[in-house]
Amino acid sequence: MNEQVARKAETRTAGLHAGHRFGEVVVGAAADEELTWFFNDAGTECTHRSRLAAALDRHRPNTAAALVNCAEAIHQARKISDRLESLTPRDAHVLRLLYTDRVWPGPLVKRFGPVVGVVEGLVRVRADYVTARMEQRTTTTSTTAWLEELVGRCCKDLAVWRRDALAACEQAVAAYEKARGDDPSVVPQEEL
Repeated sequence: MNEQVARKAETRTAGLHAGHRFGEVVVGAAADEELTWFFNDAGTECTHRSRLAAALDRHRPNTAAALVNCAEAIHQARKISDRLESLTPRDAHVLRLLYTDRVWPGPLVKRFGPVVGVVEGLVRVRADYVTARMEQRTTTTSTTAWLEELVGRCCKDLAVWRRDALAACEQAVAAYEKARGDDPSVVPQEEL
């Protein structure tokens, strides 16, 4: 199966979006690092490791350093969460769709690029998929499979949806950049 991932798995903050232009907005490195970390890694860094997980990672569970790291991660995640809450719900949702790592079918990545998750999550796309199912124009069982089917058929709606997704990304990234200001990234740094 031909699948592609949005970012390199071997690096924690190897976000695909830093320096990427969405309309007139360029994603800054600090914003990219924060959003990538928040939507993909913060949940695991904000929890205490079990003894088994720590043993597998060759770390000691619940040591003072581990507790301090967890507390720092919680504090930093709360800062990012507060910034996201200051945005409109739509902008926060678009950022979640843009930055949450998922494995996408190759044809979708090729057609939509880094905004594939946003296209798949657009209300219009989801509504059109439900309509297509109700009218029995498709037998696919997910929006992703339906989009892949439409890419194979070179559907004219794909260009419109990609343009809508890029506009939504432009708005959401600009809103987050404004909310975070010029401060340095709040992502906890890994200890070497």
